[in-house]
Amino acid sequence: MKKTPNVLNAPPKHPNRGRNSVILSLVILCAVLLMYSLAAWHYTAPYRPKLWLHRCNSLEKMQEHRERFRNVEVDLVFREATGRFDVTHDLDTTFHLSLRPYIQQAARQGSRLWLDVKNLTPANANAALARLDSLCAECGMKPDSLIVESRHPELLLPFTRRGYFTSFYVPYDKPSRLTPAETDSAVAHIRRVAQSGQVRAVSFPAWWYSPLRGQLPAGVAMLTWLHRSTEAEVRLWPAHFPLLTDPQVKVVLVKSKGKYHR
Repeated sequence: MKKTPNVLNAPPKHPNRGRNSVILSLVILCAVLLMYSLAAWHYTAPYRPKLWLHRCNSLEKMQEHRERFRNVEVDLVFREATGRFDVTHDLDTTFHLSLRPYIQQAARQGSRLWLDVKNLTPANANAALARLDSLCAECGMKPDSLIVESRHPELLLPFTRRGYFTSFYVPYDKPSRLTPAETDSAVAHIRRVAQSGQVRAVSFPAWWYSPLRGQLPAGVAMLTWLHRSTEAEVRLWPAHFPLLTDPQVKVVLVKSKGKYHR
């Protein structure tokens, strides 16, 4: 004869046991993430001076971030009609902002500037150099405190000889969009520029770091950017650690738009 279960003697059910287990797992996970974040933040702290502010194209933005970022990158267009540098990212746009107050501020606080000159040409290179020399003399700025960047390394040679920290802007597409032969050809070209003595550095988006790593002369600096990543993202993500710790990488531009980005 089949026995009927005695519900009175059955062990009590615990409806909260599953929920408590989930909560405990989440607490442990949060603790692990916190410990990792603290360890990563401490590990990357010595390399924080490499992090510069990307696209600082307003004085308000420079002031807003001055406590976090000592050094900044500025986009410039040289206006041949006036013989002056215009702080702007695009040739057809102007905010009528001169480079002078940037250099004045940087000279006062002992900061450095990365100058991305968008339109350096054979026709304006000499005038641009003369203007930069004049600004440095007026503001008490040392030329080697300014990174002068262009796609045309041959035009940067006079800047290099004058003491500016010049950099060749790598003009190639992502390596993932190139064939292996195209990537090898690009690396060979970049290496020839680095060996030419025309520039003191090579600047490139971070996806070119792996192909270029170990390919450039030791005395040529590597400058790069993770312009879609914040400081926290760069310092907490392990994939970026080789970039930060590489002694040949001198600058990594990072994002922080703030209230005055343009």
